[in-house]
Amino acid sequence: MDIERIVEQVQTIVEDGTRVPGFRGKIMVDSERILALREEIRTSVPASIQEAAAIISQKESIINQAYLEAQRMKKSAEEEATAVAVAARHEHEAKSWSLRRSRRRKFRAGP
Repeated sequence: MDIERIVEQVQTIVEDGTRVPGFRGKIMVDSERILALREEIRTSVPASIQEAAAIISQKESIINQAYLEAQRMKKSAEEEATAVAVAARHEHEAKSWSLRRSRRRKFRAGP
């Protein structure tokens, strides 16, 4: 039974209760109905709490997975950036070496 239905039943019990003369706002209610509701609450609330706990656990799991994926992506991007920088440095060094070599040849060959 869901909590809203239990609350509605409590309201019905209160409305069906007998007013006690001389006691402001007090009523007599059917104790068997109240005890039955108590059992329904005991069985309904834990199920709701377990469902909420499962949802929270799933949320935490999703957040953890997203964090791990973000870390993996960051590491991959850093590695790729390093590889690009190394390749650019090697290309620059190769071009510089080639340019120096070409200049030396022209210098040795003379005018």
